[in-house]
This record gives sequence, C-alpha cells and structure tokens, in this order.
Amino acid sequence: MVESSGQIMLLTDPRGWFWKKYNNRNQTESLDLTQIEDHLVTAGFQVEIANIAKLDWTRNYRGMHILYTSSEDFNGGTKSFVEDVLLWLEKQGSILVPSYHYLRAHHNKVMMELLRHSFLDSEMKTIQSRIFPSCKMALEHPFALPIVVKSASGAGSHGVALAKTKKQFIRVVRSFSRLAGWDFAALFKIRNFLRAFKRQGPVNYHNEKFVIQNFVPDLSGDYKVLVFNDHYFVLHRKNRQNDFRASGSGQFIAIPSEEIQGVLNFARKCQTAIRVPFLSLDIGFDGRSHHLIEFQCVSFGLKALTLSTGYYESSDNGIWQFVEKQSLAESEFSRALIVYLQMIK
Repeated sequence: MVESSGQIMLLTDPRGWFWKKYNNRNQTESLDLTQIEDHLVTAGFQVEIANIAKLDWTRNYRGMHILYTSSEDFNGGTKSFVEDVLLWLEKQGSILVPSYHYLRAHHNKVMMELLRHSFLDSEMKTIQSRIFPSCKMALEHPFALPIVVKSASGAGSHGVALAKTKKQFIRVVRSFSRLAGWDFAALFKIRNFLRAFKRQGPVNYHNEKFVIQNFVPDLSGDYKVLVFNDHYFVLHRKNRQNDFRASGSGQFIAIPSEEIQGVLNFARKCQTAIRVPFLSLDIGFDGRSHHLIEFQCVSFGLKALTLSTGYYESSDNGIWQFVEKQSLAESEFSRALIVYLQMIK
C-alpha cells in the first residue's frame, strides 16, 4: 500500500468509453474501468468515475488528478468537446494526466511535430518537419524531392503520401489541404464563381493544416513500441507492398535479435524526454540510425500489448530481457499510472 495521493477521476468520453483494447485483431472495446478502479483503490487512491458530458459544472475540481480519454469521430467533433472541457478543468487547477498539450497532439500531427521541435535530444529529430496552414504557403517554398506529406489528422497511414515529383507534390498538397471532399469542393467552386460576379473575394477551402517531412530511405518497416513505465511491448511491422508505409499494414514479422536492443534503448530515450505514464512510439531503423516517426500519449491502440507474448524490461546492467507473459491491458495501464503518480508527487 502506497501513501494516498488524494483523489483521481477517471473521465470517460460521452458514450461511456475509456480508451480501447483489442479482443482480437479487429474487435475493440473500452477498457474495464472497474478493474482499473480496483487497482488504484488498492494502491491507496480515492477514485471517482465520471462521464465528461455529465460533469457538475458548478463543482470545483482543483487539485484532482484527471485521467481522461480522447475520441475519434467524424470531423473531430467529440474531440473538440473533450478539449474544451479539459482546458476548463486545467484552468480550474485540475492535474491532467497526461498534460493538455499531449491531448492536442492526439491525431493532430501539426501539434505532435511542434512538440518534437521542443525535444533537446537531436537523435529524436532526424525527421525534420515543416508545418503549414494552407496549400498556397507550402507551394511557395522549394523542397528537395522526394518528400513526405501528412495531413494533420488520420491514423493507420491514412493521410500520408510520398511525393517524388513536383507534379505529385502539388497534387498531394492540394488534396491534403482541402477542407472538404471533392463533392463539397465542387460546390465551393460554384460559390466562388458566383462571388466573383458580386466582386467578392473567393472562399479559401485549401486551408487545412498539414505537415511536410524529409523522406527517410531504406526503411523496410518500423517498430511499434508501447511503453508502460518499465514494460516495453514491441511489434515489428513490414511495409505495405510497394509502399514506404508500415502503419496499418497488419504485416507483423519476427523481431531481428540484432536490432532489438538498439530499438529499446532509443525508445527509452523517447520516454525520458516525453515523460508520460503511457507512450506509443513508431520507430524506424535504416541500418545506421533510429528515427522517431510518430508518437502518441493519449487513447492510442493497444494492439502491440494484446498481440505480444510478453514484454521487455531492462536489467540492472542495462541489458534488455524478454519476459514471456500474457499481460492484461487494465493491469499494465493501472501499474504505469500508479508509478507515474508516485513520481510526480
């Protein structure tokens, strides 16, 4: 039993879900909050479970640790609501776990790349990014090709493209910066045509934010690493066929024994820099250097935990050992949270 650290609130999304786990490769469900609550109570915490849409807006939540979930829905409507409420809670003096800026980076690659710029370790910045608020501004800059273009939102390689020619670059940037689909874009063109007759300026529908990055060659796949305090769950993913992307490929392959120690050492560097209780990392290795492709700290998928037969942990001499054990998502989640709360206290 650890010393009680006051109250902690587990805040679900409006539908009552808290993060998500995989029963198998395709089926997802919410984490079991009852199990997480039991672990936290045993560790000496006072736990409250609430729905973010049903909070008491007259109550003061100052000093309470708030463990929350994000949401993924059409056009980010629910996530926007979650962001509003959590910013209000933080303004009151609640302690968000993790901090609010990591919520902003959830399915928001622009914010994620801004956070990357703040890292002190240059090894975590081998992928160099430029962020843009519109198509026009990006096309005014010269870039060395090939180059990677990413829409701000999207997961599983959606909204990620490699431009090898100037023509491809223009096409991809125009597509990713478009605020609406091609059908709505056609309506905007008609509207702008009519506005021209009224001597009114056109409506700009190519001002969706996006990211441009240098292309890292010689990556045949990547490593999905989930970090829960000192437990590291790893899957090695092969690139899609005739593609440079591994995310969402579903092609999991054996982890080369000669690479795993370096990958884990690099993952630990990332954990030290980001300092959150739970961390999802996409790591590339080109045979010479490791590359932090993307990272998430909130509501990321737990497939690497579910499909792994065990986890890696570091021994006293710094050598990583594989512990063969089928882990439960709720147990790993709770354990990492408890250790984190003890550290920040």
